[in-house]
Amino acid sequence: MHNAIKIYPNPTEGKVTIDIISETNDVVTLNIYELNNRVVYTQKNIALTSGLATLNLNLDLQSGLYTLKIQGQTTNYIEKLIIQ
Repeated sequence: MHNAIKIYPNPTEGKVTIDIISETNDVVTLNIYELNNRVVYTQKNIALTSGLATLNLNLDLQSGLYTLKIQGQTTNYIEKLIIQ
């Protein structure tokens, strides 16, 4: 097993699922940024356990390209997210 992330559907109209496979337990923060680096969504203290964690988000964001960052002690992901 290795750390991995899957975001779907992407592009999305707002409802998005994030699957995170982690080798270790961690507590992470999820931030979504506009292209100018302004934070438009934050979810803190997400507990990940070793294995698969699934997050379901219902985002109310304008159409555009965003950067999704998930960061913790042992977890660090940066992915693009497209809102239609």
